[in-house]
Amino acid sequence: MRNYSKQREEILSVLKQMNTHLTAEEIYERVIQNNSTASKSTVYRNLKELVDEKVIWKISINDSQYKYDYPKKEHNHVICIKCGKIIDIDCLLDNNIIENDIIQKTGINAEIQTISIYCICDECKNNKL
Repeated sequence: MRNYSKQREEILSVLKQMNTHLTAEEIYERVIQNNSTASKSTVYRNLKELVDEKVIWKISINDSQYKYDYPKKEHNHVICIKCGKIIDIDCLLDNNIIENDIIQKTGINAEIQTISIYCICDECKNNKL
């Protein structure tokens, strides 16, 4: 990690302890509950830096909503397009094959951290929301 700070460690601690994916606002609320003096802008700035440094993942729920994940192990995600629920899946795809295929077909050098598959979860299908 580029810059060590107490606030950064508090953010990482929250993400490491959670078994769910959190929004930036939820992370901020949990950091504050732990008696931190971190401001909201400090939390948001550190989240961006941690994503840029590939310490954590930023997962797109839709065009304007994101959740964060501390990758304790390599995994991918299934995301419900109705409720935004994220499910970790251990079904690992060969990222090297996918990256090479992208290069061959587009000429773009891709680096895959995690693959997100969008669907409608069973709960939303059954509730027909």
